[in-house]
Amino acid sequence: MECAGYVIRETTSVGGESTASNACWHLNSSSLLPVVEVAVNNGSGESVSFNCLIDTGSERSYLSGKMLDAFSDINTPMRDRKFLIKTFLGKEIKHLKEVNLQVRFPNSCHSVLFLVDDDMDLSFRVHGLNSVVEDLKKHQVKLAANFSELRDDTLPVYGLLGVDVLKFLGPMNLKEFREGLVWEFPQGMVLFGDLSPPPKDQAKGLELNYAQVIKEHFVCDLTHVYFVLNPKSVYTDPYSCFEEFTVERTVEKMLSLETIGIVEEEFSDFDKNMIESFHSSIRFIDNCYYVSLPWNEEKLKSVPANHQVSLSVLNRVSKKLTEQGLYEDDQEKEGIIERIVVAPSDFNKYVWIPHRPVIKQDLQCTTKIRPVFNCSLRTGRKPSLNDCAYSGVNMYTDMLDLLLRFRMDQYVLLADIRKAFLMICLNDKRERNIFCFFLRLGDELICFRYNTLIFGFVSSPFILSYMVRYHVEKYPPSPCREMLLGHFYVDNLVKTHNSAEVLMQLYLEAVSAMGEGGFSLRNCYSNNEVFAKRMLQDNSLWF
Repeated sequence: MECAGYVIRETTSVGGESTASNACWHLNSSSLLPVVEVAVNNGSGESVSFNCLIDTGSERSYLSGKMLDAFSDINTPMRDRKFLIKTFLGKEIKHLKEVNLQVRFPNSCHSVLFLVDDDMDLSFRVHGLNSVVEDLKKHQVKLAANFSELRDDTLPVYGLLGVDVLKFLGPMNLKEFREGLVWEFPQGMVLFGDLSPPPKDQAKGLELNYAQVIKEHFVCDLTHVYFVLNPKSVYTDPYSCFEEFTVERTVEKMLSLETIGIVEEEFSDFDKNMIESFHSSIRFIDNCYYVSLPWNEEKLKSVPANHQVSLSVLNRVSKKLTEQGLYEDDQEKEGIIERIVVAPSDFNKYVWIPHRPVIKQDLQCTTKIRPVFNCSLRTGRKPSLNDCAYSGVNMYTDMLDLLLRFRMDQYVLLADIRKAFLMICLNDKRERNIFCFFLRLGDELICFRYNTLIFGFVSSPFILSYMVRYHVEKYPPSPCREMLLGHFYVDNLVKTHNSAEVLMQLYLEAVSAMGEGGFSLRNCYSNNEVFAKRMLQDNSLWF
């Protein structure tokens, strides 16, 4: 039946012998319906897999007569049943078959009474579906539907899953993915919604002239600018005589009692609740960990946009980068940051973080230009981002223990995680909109936001340490697992041993294990010549 350019499918739900449901879509749609692949068994070991439409408004599940024809034999008897089908257009009497089949899921198998309709075919065409699926396969995204028979943007669908089967699919989480929403099942992601591409040149649709924006909209107190560019330390820095790129200024953290192994108290109930909430947010998608950040939500509502300060700081920062030719766009290419289109009138709907560059020319440094964001900036009596975030508990390995190991064993293995903070992505678009920043390219003002953790955010060290431990604990007990759990200090791995062969084997296993979690070990070093040559072959040696 067609109505106003739409096709009406009679996908029904049963109650006694009366059924009712509605399904409606356009003949030439750009919206994808939620589809998942299921495997059914005829009771004799013969199995058939096919795509089914997810319908949370249906009490019963259905399949096409074509799927029954795919079995060589059906051992269970089929009954002819008469149903009163109700749709929003009316109702009619329809004869359907009923058959008992086994439905297999990753962790279970269940008997389900399917209703069979010989005329049922829910296949649909969605503009651009082929290109979307190819892109997701390229990025190794696990999908719950089978797209191997996708032709000309048309997806074959021969069944419908009602709530009698959906309850067996496992946890169904609605989450953000790229610019849309997906359902996440144990079997994989279920895409749905609008697949139409964004307007061409969307990012160029609103070009902001930097000088004009500054002139027409914003004036900032220079005190805030100086604070961002030269933040005041809370201690007398004994390393102040060194250049900034030579020594990281982390003395306060390094010399804390907890860091050298003196722990004053166990985790509080508040710590346990925050950690449990953070733990439940962890997702592993496309070889990358996604997390939600631990916030004090009430405080977070009071954080100002800070666009005036960010724009004023930008002028001084960009001038230095441009003059020295140090601007790099690697982070944008890797998807760590992304451009967003924001009109000046909407700047106050985002949180903009001022930043300054820390430039490192050392050969062993994987991130030559590290933008350090001032998440501790307070304007007026408003809280900073760091005031609103949970800083976490100390999960660092005892530094004294790591240092003493250099005096005990003959050989050493050193390594660090490439762009460690930037390898952990954010689940929520709302959180990504909190980590926005401006960049000046010529006369144009570009708006960016981070998709990952950032340097300068108080929760980042705790989250990194937690995620490394979370990933490593997935592996069975082994010397490599023990090393990765007990010899990391933030993103630095320190391991010593009297056998270079043992260290080399640990190194190879560690590179593989950490790589499976999206963490790349780089800047490796050993005082054993043979071991160092192997690192050179792997292009991971610290020169």
